[in-house]
Amino acid sequence: MDYDVIGEIFGNCGSSESEQAFSFIDENPVKNKINYYVLEMGFSGRSAPPLTIEYYDLGKNNSKVIPNPLTLNGKILFINPSNTKHTILIFDQTGRIVKSALSYDDFFIPGLGYADDFSHSELKKYFYIIQDENGTKISSGQFVGANE
Repeated sequence: MDYDVIGEIFGNCGSSESEQAFSFIDENPVKNKINYYVLEMGFSGRSAPPLTIEYYDLGKNNSKVIPNPLTLNGKILFINPSNTKHTILIFDQTGRIVKSALSYDDFFIPGLGYADDFSHSELKKYFYIIQDENGTKISSGQFVGANE
């Protein structure tokens, strides 16, 4: 795997008696993917295993279903800076609620995905609404999954 350099330290990097802290910011992470990072120490080789960071751009909707279409399971990511309880409602195409849950964080979607092969299940469109504790809609969206 090839890596792009996001920072370099020139000269002495500290000693056995004194620690020297460094930090680097990846200004261009790949959106909606897992990004991998390693620390390369001169000729000593790379650190293992690589650090993995998932970076998702939730966009103007402030929520995102990953993956979409769903595989066996998925999750709905949403912004919750105050860490308050939210209600998540998932509807099928007829408007029937097929899943509902309370969540402070990302919401796991079990069992709406397809098996290993698209031909084994009929794909359907689902809709979701995320409401705060007062019942105010903060986000909504749609995703594709198999029959529940």
